[in-house]
Amino acid sequence: MYTIKTAGVEIDSNFTLIPQLTFQYDTQKQALEHNIGVDLMYRPSADKLLSATVAPDFGTADADELVANFSPIEVFFPENRTFFTEYHSIFDVKDDSNQFVLVNTRRIGAVTDGNVRAPAELEYAGKFVSVGNSLDTGLLYASEKDLGIANGKSFLVARGKAHLEKGYVGTLLTLTDRPEIARKAYTAVVDINLWSEDWLLDGVLIGSRLDEQRRTDGLGFYVDGEYAINRNTNFSAQLMWFDDKLEIDDVGFLERNNIKKLDLSADTTLYEAYDFAPELYLGASTTLRRNFEGEQLASNLNLIGVLTDNDAWEFLAEFNYRFSGIDDLISFGNGSVDLPSQKDIYFEVATPSGNNTQFIFAWNYFQEGLNGWAHAIDPTIRYAFTDSVNIELSAYFQESDDWLIGNGLGQLERFKHSFREFDLKLLWLISQNQEINARFQWNGYSATALDLFDISGRELVAQGRAEDFAESQFSMQVKYRYFFAPLSELIIVYSRQGDFFTDDLSKGKFGHLFERSFRDVREDLLTLKIRYAF
Repeated sequence: MYTIKTAGVEIDSNFTLIPQLTFQYDTQKQALEHNIGVDLMYRPSADKLLSATVAPDFGTADADELVANFSPIEVFFPENRTFFTEYHSIFDVKDDSNQFVLVNTRRIGAVTDGNVRAPAELEYAGKFVSVGNSLDTGLLYASEKDLGIANGKSFLVARGKAHLEKGYVGTLLTLTDRPEIARKAYTAVVDINLWSEDWLLDGVLIGSRLDEQRRTDGLGFYVDGEYAINRNTNFSAQLMWFDDKLEIDDVGFLERNNIKKLDLSADTTLYEAYDFAPELYLGASTTLRRNFEGEQLASNLNLIGVLTDNDAWEFLAEFNYRFSGIDDLISFGNGSVDLPSQKDIYFEVATPSGNNTQFIFAWNYFQEGLNGWAHAIDPTIRYAFTDSVNIELSAYFQESDDWLIGNGLGQLERFKHSFREFDLKLLWLISQNQEINARFQWNGYSATALDLFDISGRELVAQGRAEDFAESQFSMQVKYRYFFAPLSELIIVYSRQGDFFTDDLSKGKFGHLFERSFRDVREDLLTLKIRYAF
């Protein structure tokens, strides 16, 4: 029998009520808003827990990583709202690299449906989790508020997992109701995990159904197998088969459908192979891909080596070769394109992590266009002033003379561009029950246009010159937390976000981009939240 704990805190009573009061001041609107909500937890036994939240406010959640994404593939952001992260592991059916995630709670309370896109608001949510020696079960329900511009969505997730002697077999069912766009989405999943001392096997079978103007059914499966040839050497294979009708994005995350993919990899670790290096890791992998239109997509070959010396320094070298072939995504659904091969060379050096200071330095020389090259450096420093105060500062500097992207209009654009990124994190544990977290992020692009291409029969046809552009994003968050009783806390958060875009490169200097993204504020909020458990 497993015991469910609540945030590492043992609670004497079976029922816990946590009212919460939030005040938020928006400096842009010069408006003060407040919200009253409540969390409830009921634990009928040590292996069962029912939790619910009514009118929650997530304004104090940790800030997301700042990402500049120009690809047609959505970026997966992990959940950072406590209600959804706690006890979520039972619902966590996915692959190791997040190519698919069956329950992506970031969909809940994200944006409204319909013609006007705005932040959605969660009205209430509930979760039941039961864990045992032979069977685990879970149920999740969430409902968004009906706003003036759109009706809210509702989400239902049911999970069961039966334990085997060495593994488990499970099932997952989801229903998403989106009345604003007259759409209902269903998924049904069966997953299995089997293992022995030498091998591990995971399998997921997924069926999806969309009820809109007409019904659409999709199917997919994923198999992941690993075999330990000996103590130091492993072989693994992953097979993905997702048809072009498979849709799980209403409550999940799917990097892409319409794919048949085989990944093969092998790795070995050599111990005491050299006097100066007690450990050497070597790995190789390849990827073969095809879509359901019969197009052979570009395959991939990867080689990696990691050497650890006697002083615990790590030296990493990686080479990736993308063979010439078809790219069926770069045009954002406007046709497949034949692209040349691309090479990627990466080196990284890291000092030991056990000291109060760690340096990581990475150098990357790679291709992201038709024939040119890009190079980048990525330094990181982690420093602990004391056991209770530490910082991490990372930067990324990239110069590229050939960058090829789709513009979403059926054309591809080629640029020469520069990219800069900075990320500063601070953690100060003031005392056992007080802490300050801070994060400052900024990135900026400056892109000089080279070519504009139409797509004709998988070939690129020059149509003149694209348009220059520069853009920048800024994000900062400072959070103070004071835990004054079990499950009770005071949180004060200041957050600021800004962005800037221009097609005038005279305004595209990085100093100017930083200034404008800091000054052109999209969000500037001061939030105070207090919650107390009874």
